[in-house]
Amino acid sequence: SETQISYAAEDAVHLAEVYTRLRPKLSDDKYAWVLEDGAELVANLRREVDPYEVYRDAKLAWKLSRAQLAVLRELCAWREQQARARDLPRNRIIREHSLWPLAKSQPDNLAALGKIEDIHPRTVRQDGEFLLGLIKRAGSVSMDQWPPAVAEPFPIDAAPPVKQLAPPGPAGARRPW
Repeated sequence: SETQISYAAEDAVHLAEVYTRLRPKLSDDKYAWVLEDGAELVANLRREVDPYEVYRDAKLAWKLSRAQLAVLRELCAWREQQARARDLPRNRIIREHSLWPLAKSQPDNLAALGKIEDIHPRTVRQDGEFLLGLIKRAGSVSMDQWPPAVAEPFPIDAAPPVKQLAPPGPAGARRPW
């Protein structure tokens, strides 16, 4: 819409202003890091992701059983495919915080589906019956089709030592984070 185009244009103007103010404050090494990180972010956005692997990055996936992970895998794959097909952000299809409770509780009717934490009523109206069928099918797959368990993430206090193991930045310098 015209409003969206105007908003995006205003963002570009403000970002240009921020750049002109912040660039002189960065050393050439740190500026190189910014460019490198930005290029990595763009490359990651362009990378084609297998929809059936997205579940591995879902919040709290590590707390689910392998049978529940089979449901999560299907939900995440469907959400990814629908986001691409509808050209919408993933959270407009199903909110991130709804995925785990959907896979955990596996509702079998629209009323139960509507009670899932953070699920949008529009999702229940528009896609509820399909989601119930998807959950039922995914919840009944045989054990040999269950995905492997997802590893528990590192505890927060492990972050500093892990970051020290990160490869050096440009010109052999260690990144400050």
